[in-house]
Order: sequence, then C-alpha cells, then structure tokens
Amino acid sequence: MGDEGEEEVEPPLTVAQVRFRRRSETMKETVFFRNEVREKIALLEDGNVEEFPPSLTELQRGIVQEVAKELDVFAFIEGAGAARHITVFSARRMSRQIRQELEAIPPNDFKVYPAPVPKFTRQVIMSIASELKLSPALPKSPVGTSIEVYNVGDFAEEVRAILAGLRDGEEHAFPRGCTATQQRIVRSLAADLGFMHQVQEYRGSNRLCIGNKRAFSELVRAELALLPPGGCRAYSSRLTLLDRKAVKQVAEASSMLAEEVSAATETHIQVMSAAADAVPTSIVNESAHAEQKVISAIFEQYSTGTFGEEKCFTRFTDLGAFCEDIAPILKKSKQGDETARLDSIFEDTLQLQFDFGCRCKGLLRPFFKAFVEKAALILGWPLVVFVSTMEQG
Repeated sequence: MGDEGEEEVEPPLTVAQVRFRRRSETMKETVFFRNEVREKIALLEDGNVEEFPPSLTELQRGIVQEVAKELDVFAFIEGAGAARHITVFSARRMSRQIRQELEAIPPNDFKVYPAPVPKFTRQVIMSIASELKLSPALPKSPVGTSIEVYNVGDFAEEVRAILAGLRDGEEHAFPRGCTATQQRIVRSLAADLGFMHQVQEYRGSNRLCIGNKRAFSELVRAELALLPPGGCRAYSSRLTLLDRKAVKQVAEASSMLAEEVSAATETHIQVMSAAADAVPTSIVNESAHAEQKVISAIFEQYSTGTFGEEKCFTRFTDLGAFCEDIAPILKKSKQGDETARLDSIFEDTLQLQFDFGCRCKGLLRPFFKAFVEKAALILGWPLVVFVSTMEQG
C-alpha cells in the first residue's frame, strides 16, 4: 500500500476502451453537427440557398443530405477535389409544381422546359425526374440549356447504353418502328453527347441514324483551318451521309461554302474559303464589333416572333419581308432563284438550331447571324458588303 494522501494511478486504457471513447466522442460531435445543420436548414426560406464549406468531410456532407431530405429541401454536391462542397436549396413551392407537371406526363410523351433553365431549377427537375423514374435530357444551345423529360420506360436507358458504346466514327441506325417521341429522345441524348443525328431513307422508309463524329469533325476543322483564302478542299465520295453532314456543319461554322459536286457516278463534297481580294481592304478591315451591331439591328428590325422571352425571326412573315427588302441585292446576283435559296438557307439554319437542342420554330439571335453569314456566302457577297448594303437599305 502507498502512503496516505497519494493519488491512485489509473491503469492505462485498453485498445477496446480507447476505440469506444473515440466512437463516443465522434457520436457526440455527429449529433451536435446534425442538430446544427437542422437548425440552419429549418430557417432557410423558400427560394433561398445555403452553401456549406468545402472543409466538410464526406460523412458530414452525407449528414447534410440526410437532413435536407428529412426537411423536404434539395441538396447538391458540386465541385471536385478541395473545392468539393454541398449546397442546399429550398424550393418547396417550385418542387410541388414541377412534381405535378412531371407526374402528369402521359406514357410515351414528354415535357420541355425551354432554355435557359437556371442551375438550381435544373437540378430540382433532374432530381424529381430521377425519383419518378423518368428520363431527362439536357440539349444545349447558344441561349442556354433546356431540359426535356420523357416518360418512355426503359427505352431511354437502352438508348444511353447503345450511344455509350459508339466508338469514334461508328454509327447506329435505330429501328423504323420508333415513335416520334422515341426518335426525339434519341436525338436529344445524342446531342447531349455531341453526336450527329440524321433521318435517312432506307429501303423505302426513313430511319434515324446516330454517329459519333466528334473526332472526325475536329479533323475536318483542322484541315479547313489550313485552307488559304480562296482555297478549296474536296472530301471523298465514300463518306457516309453523317460524315457529309459533319463536313457541311464544320464548313458553315467556319464561314466557308460546302457544296456537293457530281462527277460521273460519284458525288463528293467541295469546301471553299472566301477569297482575300473579294472586297477592298478598307471594307474587309471594318471592326467585327460594328458588323455584329448591324446584324443585331437587322434582327431587331425584322423579327416579329417570340420564344419565351426571346425574339425570333420567323419564316413566313419575317423572311418574306427580308427577301422583299433585299430584292435590289438579289437582282445583282447571277445565281438562280435566290428567294428559294434563302428559304433553303433558312431551313438549314433552323435544322442547325434544332441540332443544338432549341425547338423554336423561328431563328433566335445567334442563329440569325449564322443565317446572314451563310446567305452572304452563297449569294457571292462578302459578309461586310452584304451587311452594309442591308444597313443602307
């Protein structure tokens, strides 16, 4: 026995006791953190956002998700690495409305939320669609991202699996029996992946073909970038129809003219860049800003249609007025029926807008610019001269 008054030394803790103590402390901290999160989210007003710091652990982010679900708000994890964090969004009123809209989609039908869809609204739609086992697609366009939600059962997942398996250059033709809604979701999912799509005639009927042409398009873009002013490049007659579409789209985006040229029994695509000496240097060197300003003014002058809150350039009313006012320019051209050609250019540009996921039946501002550029190219007018003439008119 020791001397009186000496404190007894506690024996060292066993490994099991240390682990138990640590677990108890962790549980206390977890309960405290959970209560703190609950209080913070409970005070969050409808329509507001609460961002939690990236310093949270995976366990803590999981707790935030659990509490958010209990309190009927949405939690989204964003970022990567050190910037990874969780954001809570209170959208009770919005979520009720969206849920009602999605639950009302009949079988083999869909609902479109037009672009631009705000980020948190998009996440709410995606979350509820997933919960209801619906299939969302997010086609992009210059005006933003829209959302299309489909009620097609397992069809969308089957399509995703097929498209995910397409390697560079590969194509897949979907059965002719696909409904209009099924074809639409195929096109939307293909657009999500940056794939080409086209309806092609096959044995007396039409079928929808999808192709992974991303690498091929980049190759064409690099080849056309090397073309000198006034230069020309021919692409093989053995290209598939989707390859041809890819060449034409890249050429159009590069403000070049792509035409199909027939020789004997073969047809190849010829791409031509604009000649450097087509107009005086003083005109060519006008600022791009001024040119865009004039195109925007022309768009404002002629566009009478609307798409949501956006103005759009319609085919019958606006294109008709445009062609009527541009008549003096058309008379100087040596081409054939230029009005019909402008109508064809409008149709091609509208299809390009569809390919970007925008379902407006008129041309929105960014695509009107593409329409004007292509019209000037095909009519043989340098863009700056075409625009200047329209401005003076």
